[in-house]
Amino acid sequence: MNWRYSIESYDEHSSDRMSSALGLHPIIARLLNSRGIEDPNEAEHFLHPSLERLHDPFLMLDMDRAVERIVTALKEREKILIHGDFDTDGLTATAILVQALRTLGAGVSYFIPNRLEEGYGLQREGVDVARERNASLLITCDCGISSAEAVKYASSIGVDVVITDHHQPERELPEAVAVVDPHRPGCNYPFKGLAGVGVAVKLVLALSQRCNVEPQLPSLLRMCALGTVADVVPLIDENRIITSHGLALLPGTPNLGLRALLEISGLEETEISAQDVSYRIAPRLNAMGRFGKQEYAIELFFTNERKRAREIASDMNHLNTRRQRMVDRMVEQAVEMIESDPDIRSSKALVLGDRRWHKGVVGIVASKLAETYNRPTLVVAIENDVGFGSGRSIPDFHLLDGLTACEEILSRYGGHALAAGFEVPASRLGELRQRLSNLASEKLEEDSLQPHFTVDAEVKLSDLNSDFQKQFKLLEPTGFGNPNPLFLARETRLLAPPGILKERHAKLTLDTGGRVITGLAWRMANEMSHLRAGQVLDLIFSLNFNRWRGEEKLQLDIKAFQE
Repeated sequence: MNWRYSIESYDEHSSDRMSSALGLHPIIARLLNSRGIEDPNEAEHFLHPSLERLHDPFLMLDMDRAVERIVTALKEREKILIHGDFDTDGLTATAILVQALRTLGAGVSYFIPNRLEEGYGLQREGVDVARERNASLLITCDCGISSAEAVKYASSIGVDVVITDHHQPERELPEAVAVVDPHRPGCNYPFKGLAGVGVAVKLVLALSQRCNVEPQLPSLLRMCALGTVADVVPLIDENRIITSHGLALLPGTPNLGLRALLEISGLEETEISAQDVSYRIAPRLNAMGRFGKQEYAIELFFTNERKRAREIASDMNHLNTRRQRMVDRMVEQAVEMIESDPDIRSSKALVLGDRRWHKGVVGIVASKLAETYNRPTLVVAIENDVGFGSGRSIPDFHLLDGLTACEEILSRYGGHALAAGFEVPASRLGELRQRLSNLASEKLEEDSLQPHFTVDAEVKLSDLNSDFQKQFKLLEPTGFGNPNPLFLARETRLLAPPGILKERHAKLTLDTGGRVITGLAWRMANEMSHLRAGQVLDLIFSLNFNRWRGEEKLQLDIKAFQE
């Protein structure tokens, strides 16, 4: 297995100082230092996040105007429509705003656009829903910052709009009553990395302060933790504080819908990590939007009937299983296309399209293929004459720049360096494939197509003792912006041949010099099937805690190996 790696640099002096001052394991102090934490006080705040360090919501530009417009609506008994989004971030933000406004006595309803029919964001159709429901105030969450035309339309029919969003604005800001987005020009809010649900929470806290009521903080934190982790925003600053407290509160939730969701995800009565949200909870919530049942997710959060909660959670689970099978089938078909066509296989960028594919999951398929082949990948579902595509990339190729270079081919597109979405006429898919392949050939060296790992520290497995494990858990929640650390261990001895799980994965039993530790190598069964007891391997891995029947054991999540 060919791979490259580099080891994160760190300042040994400040690392030793933190270790001594706080009694930290040297490896933990090094991990903090490589994340830019150099001072013991800063390290203490990072390891023990406090709600007291949340920023004043009124520091966000237009927050005062948003609150005053909502207060007016409450006094005048105006009807309010919350316009959300169909992913976990948008769903949790919607639930938070609806619940908060209902608590204040508002006449409030919600609308989540259908991903397959209406697409993303505030459109004229969403404004029409407000008109049909006689709502004179429309509040967006997790969308709206790029909806200038829809806001103009709302104004023309007498619907005021308050925007709460966290995406980057376009050149023209919508002419709304208030635009609450930490990224908007002129906003000096101290932290720019909030998810859409985080901005919604800030609005609720500001509104509670203005109305002199106590916010339902545990409920806010639980919902906000789900949306924040699912939206892959940086888990630092306020996001770390909110997520840390929200995850800790999830197992004891009184919300029947959330409890049913945890049960169906196999997480009842257990400690919940950010990885549990990413891989077990959020996919089930997102599955509803992928198949046009997005509003059932909001119903789940509000139902007072245990039976109904379990019905919706079961439906979520069914749709998620259907999504998984669909993705597996599409990946198999895509791999067959790649391996059977030498031109595609040799290209430094993959562009694949098919009429059998479902546009609701092309992003997941693109992600899996980009990870497998380590090259920029576009996956396109063709319906009639239109290709609905999603792309994922590698660090050495800026995907949005690549699509911009092909913009005359595309009907529309958007995204960032590593992920993007687009539409393309089906007749021009071949042209897009050729153009992107040529761009990738110009920009990517052969080395760029080999996996590259940024290792946080080189360790011996014997270093991972009980003291280390206790402190390692304080790094949670880990994710984007605070990634689960990667380690390199050389000359690690196998105590037995690998066990093969579900014909795809390998389970390793490793010697730590007196203790035994388990390593799981996902989708590496074929590569490891020849290994024997006593062989020595270099491993790159992250660490996870495997919880089973009340027991918790450290486990290696193996990313790469060399004999």
